[in-house]
Amino acid sequence: LRLQATAMGIKKLEVGPLGGRIEFNEKPDIKMSEFIQMIQQESHTFQMPAPNRLRVKGDYPTYEDRLELAHEILSRLAINEVAHH
Repeated sequence: LRLQATAMGIKKLEVGPLGGRIEFNEKPDIKMSEFIQMIQQESHTFQMPAPNRLRVKGDYPTYEDRLELAHEILSRLAINEVAHH
């Protein structure tokens, strides 16, 4: 996950029981259209508190839930589809 995130220009990816946050480099290598769509259409879950940050809200009580969330976000933002699991 860390290698994939780094390759996409993600500096930090933290996920906890109540959601997480992602911090991007200046020019992340992500699918910008999907990123914008997530913020606009799923604003209850995804918010952009700063230009290079994405906040994720939700209930992720277990480690598996948090890992699944991280995988989902990375696969959605990846320019080249990455196999899930």
